[in-house]
Amino acid sequence: MEINRAHTSISGVAGNKKSANLTTEKSEIIDRWKPVDTKNTPLTPDMKNVASSPGGREEVEAQVKEPETRTADFLFQTNFAPEKIWTFDEPNREVGGKPLIDEDGSIYFGSGDYNFYHIDRDGKMLWKKNLGGDIYSGPAKSAKGNILVSSADNRVYAYSPDGKKMWNFSTDGAITDSPVVDGDGNVYTASVDGKMYALTPKGDKKWEYQCDGTPTAPLLDDEGNLYFADVNGGIHSLDKDGNVRWEKNFEGNENIWETPILGADGKLYGGSSQGKVYCYDTKTGNEEWNVETNWSIDSRLLYTSQGDVIAGNQDGSLYCIDTKKHSIRWKFDPEGFGMRHPVENDMGNIYAVGDKSLYCVSPDGLPLWKMELDKDIKSPLAFSSDRKIIYAGLEDGSVIALRRKDTAEAMQGEKSGKAGKIEEKDGWIIIGGVRLRKRENN
Repeated sequence: MEINRAHTSISGVAGNKKSANLTTEKSEIIDRWKPVDTKNTPLTPDMKNVASSPGGREEVEAQVKEPETRTADFLFQTNFAPEKIWTFDEPNREVGGKPLIDEDGSIYFGSGDYNFYHIDRDGKMLWKKNLGGDIYSGPAKSAKGNILVSSADNRVYAYSPDGKKMWNFSTDGAITDSPVVDGDGNVYTASVDGKMYALTPKGDKKWEYQCDGTPTAPLLDDEGNLYFADVNGGIHSLDKDGNVRWEKNFEGNENIWETPILGADGKLYGGSSQGKVYCYDTKTGNEEWNVETNWSIDSRLLYTSQGDVIAGNQDGSLYCIDTKKHSIRWKFDPEGFGMRHPVENDMGNIYAVGDKSLYCVSPDGLPLWKMELDKDIKSPLAFSSDRKIIYAGLEDGSVIALRRKDTAEAMQGEKSGKAGKIEEKDGWIIIGGVRLRKRENN
């Protein structure tokens, strides 16, 4: 749920600024990368730190200035960080939900000022609607092209693209998470009244399911099955008709705050309030394994194209979980606290936000660039259809558009910072002319 509780500061962390640390334990060397032959590969002065791995294998770690502290520079400094192209600043309260980018490039989003906004691709107002309550989550698009949005006034609304209200559905509690639409146009919405609702495409109730606590927005699989958690520690799976497939419960005070994710491996993953990443069997709900990080995981996990799970943590770190070895592959520890909202770009690099900054790291945890902002990013990141523009909602209510400079076209053949260009040749990942790792064909 994109709600304020998920982004609160952690006592004892604020004010304790840290250098950007990249931690890779010896036991976390990944099999699908072959180590560099350091005897035959020239190393630049900034690539001089070599870590030994089991069996005498060696891997190069990029840009390590102080080996004893394992502090890593950003390879490209700010050269490939995005540039701001516009700011829409009419809202005066936090935009916490992910903006919806329509096919024409226009943007829909809600704000804590009770208003639901529609702006064009250049950041100009098209229309706004006052919904009578805070809007904590992002909108969704229906099968008929209507825009669905939830509000703390206990309702989910459907608007046409030109701002005409098509219907609304009322629950007995605030709706703080996004509506979800299935392939048949049915709408699913979770309410603070503890219920999961299924609606027809016209907004009529099909069924409801009572949980022990406020449920997250559901995740749908290809068969229409629902997966979601609740704030009292329950994890649920229903079929498309609302019948229970399975239910599980945590012991104690542990719960999953955000909607679980499905991996390409067919497994269900969730990040918990106790800092654990769980893997579940989707058919039975049985836990297959878990990996413990540090503090709470309060934003949605990311399953990458490499088959890893990325978790942002309130300790300020980004964790990469190896889903085959069930262990932490790497941990990226930048300045500040509250790392959240990881997302993968079209090059396989990972963006994440935290402490008034936008970060980019490689699939192997190498810190590529950092963009500092005046305000903290509260919403998950959204992309234009061509993936070249990033949109984000800020803590002061504004929405910004950022033009990416780290596209494949921009990075190929260009020298920048200490590292130089990133390229892949004959299976080798090369940064600044230095071969880092070679991918095996699995």
